[in-house]
Amino acid sequence: MTRRAAPLSAGLAVPFALLAVWLSGGVQIGAGNHAGLLPVVRRLLDPGYLPGDFGIELRLYHHRVFAHLLAWAVEVFGETGGFVVLTLLGMLLLMLALWRLARAGGLGAAGYALLAALLATATAFVGRGMEINDFLGNGPIMPPTFSHAAVLMSLTALLERRPVAALAWTGVVGLLHLQVAAVWLCVLLPLLLAGSPRPNARQWLGGLALLLLCAAPALLDLWRLARGGLVGGSGNALADIAFRMPHHFELRGARHALWPLAYGVLLAVLWRRLRRQQDALAAVYATLFTVCALLGALALLHFADYHLLRWGRIAQLQFIRLSPLLSVLGGLGLVFVLQRWFTARWPARREALLWALCLAVLLPKVFAEWREYRFAHVGVVRFAESSAEWIAVCDWVREHTLAAERFLTPPGHAAFVALAERSNVAEIKVNPDGGRGMPEWQQRLRALSGGEPLPDRHDFGANAVALDAAYQRLSAAQLRALAQRYQARYAILLPSMPAPGTVIYDAGGYRVLDFAASSSP
Repeated sequence: MTRRAAPLSAGLAVPFALLAVWLSGGVQIGAGNHAGLLPVVRRLLDPGYLPGDFGIELRLYHHRVFAHLLAWAVEVFGETGGFVVLTLLGMLLLMLALWRLARAGGLGAAGYALLAALLATATAFVGRGMEINDFLGNGPIMPPTFSHAAVLMSLTALLERRPVAALAWTGVVGLLHLQVAAVWLCVLLPLLLAGSPRPNARQWLGGLALLLLCAAPALLDLWRLARGGLVGGSGNALADIAFRMPHHFELRGARHALWPLAYGVLLAVLWRRLRRQQDALAAVYATLFTVCALLGALALLHFADYHLLRWGRIAQLQFIRLSPLLSVLGGLGLVFVLQRWFTARWPARREALLWALCLAVLLPKVFAEWREYRFAHVGVVRFAESSAEWIAVCDWVREHTLAAERFLTPPGHAAFVALAERSNVAEIKVNPDGGRGMPEWQQRLRALSGGEPLPDRHDFGANAVALDAAYQRLSAAQLRALAQRYQARYAILLPSMPAPGTVIYDAGGYRVLDFAASSSP
C-alpha cells in the first residue's frame, strides 16, 4: 500500500502557490479581462463612478459575485493590496485542493510536490486545455482559479463517496463561474447516478439544496441578465464567436488534443492494471478515467457542432471550458505510476527520486524565467498587455481632463477606461454577456470603424488590429460626426489620422484631440 500524504504536508501548497503566481506573470492588475472588471469594481465601491459608462453597463453582471469579492478586498486593502490578497488566496486554495485530490489519488508528499511542480510549470502539458484557458487561470486573477479549486474539491468528495459534499462544492463552483459549474454538473450527475452505492433520496435532496443555496447569488444575477437580453440579440452565433472570442471555441493545435487523449489512455491502462491487482485505488482511477471520458465526449459534441454542423448553439455552451482538468488528472495518473514504479524498484529511495524529479521539472522553468525577466514578475505587474506609450497617454488623460468627459478611442485598444478612468464609446475587449447589449455594442464598433463590417478573422488579436486600422481611416468629417453622436469631447488619434480640432497631447504615436477647442474663439 502507498502511504498517502500526511496532513502536515498540506503546507507544501504555500511555496507552490507562490511559485505558480511568479511563473504566471506575478500579481497582475489590468491585463486580460481586468479591462472590464476594474471599472466595475470601482463602480461597486462608488455608485457615482463614471455615470453612464457603456462598458461598465455591459459588464456590470459579468462574474458579479467575484466582482463583489474583489471590491471587498479593495475596500479593505486598497486597489493594489486587494488584487494581491485575492491572487495569493486563489492560487493557495487551488494548490490546497490539488493536495486533497493527490491524497485521494494515493500520492505521498513528494508525489504531491511533483504534481504541483508539473502544474505550476505546465510541464508535460499539465494544466493546459483544448482552448485558451489554463487550469491556473492565465495570469490575472479571475473566477476560474477559484472555480477550478472547487471542482477539485467536488471531485475529491466524489472519490471519497461523499455525494452531498460533491454537490455542495458544485454549488460553490457555480457561485464563482456558472459556465464551469454547468459543465462539471454534466460530468458529476452521471457519475452519481451510476455510482456504487448510489446516493439515497435524502442525500440527493440535501446535496441539491446545498448546491442551489451556494449558487443562489450567481443564479440571481443570471436571472437579471436573462431579463436584460442574455440570450437574445446576438444574431448569428458563429459570426459572433468568430469576431469576439474564437480563442474560447477553437482547438489551439494538435497537441491540445493529443495530450488529453494520451492522458486518457494512461488512466484507462492504470485503472485496468489496478483492477487486475485488486488494488483499493482501482475505483479511484476508474472514476478519474470516467471523468476524462465524459469531458472528452462533451468536447467531441462541441467540435461537432462548431466545425461540422455549423449551428453554434451547442458550442456556445462551451463544453471545452473544463478541458484543462483532463491534463491535471492525467498528471495525477502519471505521478502515481512513477511513485509505484519507484516503490517497486527502489523502495528506500522513492521519496528522494520523486523530489529529484520535482527539482528537474522546476529548475529549467525557473532558470528561463529568471534569465528573461529577473525580478519583473516578483510582485505586482500593472497592465502587462498594454504598451508603455498607451499607458502614458492614458495617464496623461487621467491627470489633465475632467472625469465627466467622454473619448473616442481606437476600438482595438484595451483598458482605456481602466487606465484613464474616463468613459469611451466602445472597445472590443469589453464585450457583452451573451446578447445583453450586443446590438448597441456592435453598432458602436461599426461606427468607430467608419461603417465597415466587423472583421471576421477567427483571431481575436487580428480582429482588434483590423478595427484599429478601420478607425485610423476615419476622415475629419467622420470624427466630428462621431464626437457629436456620442457626445465625446476628446479623441485619441493614431498616426496619420486627421485632427479636426486642437491637439493637446502628442507623444509615442498617440495624439489627444480636443474637439471643443476647435470651436473656441
